[in-house]
Amino acid sequence: EEVPGRGVEGRREGRVWRLGNAAWTGDGDERHEDTATTVWLSVDGRVVGSIRLADAVRDDARATIAALQAMALPVRLLSGDAAGPVAVAAAAAGSPEARARLRPEEKVADVSLGRTLMVGDGINDAPALRAAHASMAPTTGADVGRSAADFVFNGRQLGAVPFTVATARRAMAIIRQNLTLAIG
Repeated sequence: EEVPGRGVEGRREGRVWRLGNAAWTGDGDERHEDTATTVWLSVDGRVVGSIRLADAVRDDARATIAALQAMALPVRLLSGDAAGPVAVAAAAAGSPEARARLRPEEKVADVSLGRTLMVGDGINDAPALRAAHASMAPTTGADVGRSAADFVFNGRQLGAVPFTVATARRAMAIIRQNLTLAIG
């Protein structure tokens, strides 16, 4: 069974196996989560192993964030990962604001404020993608995330995000112009 924002849990021969974050699996040591994400494996609340993962920031993340900022749009990184890996990713991508250790419902609360465009590709992003004013997901993202998003863009390139915003802004300008002409 998947537990959103925590990990996965299974039962076998009366024992509870969990794979996920330190707090949920039992006694995982969060001190190891400096610049990589650690996934812990526990049996009946006792950690028996771990896997350290490092996410690479998408090649065009920095250029995409710069383009959005040039459009006067605030940018923030919302993640369920530990603070260390999120800080590394934010610095690499040029994100001025980053929030770590967010559960899916906390992401929903964040994107529900104002008119937010959410871009996400993970399973835990799906509720926030659905709750945002508008949302986008890449075709390479999780099925549930793509289903929850308003727009799905091909591939992994984030350049589709500022392109979509610019296209929407141009369309609104044309609509306003046409309404003005029709009224006049």
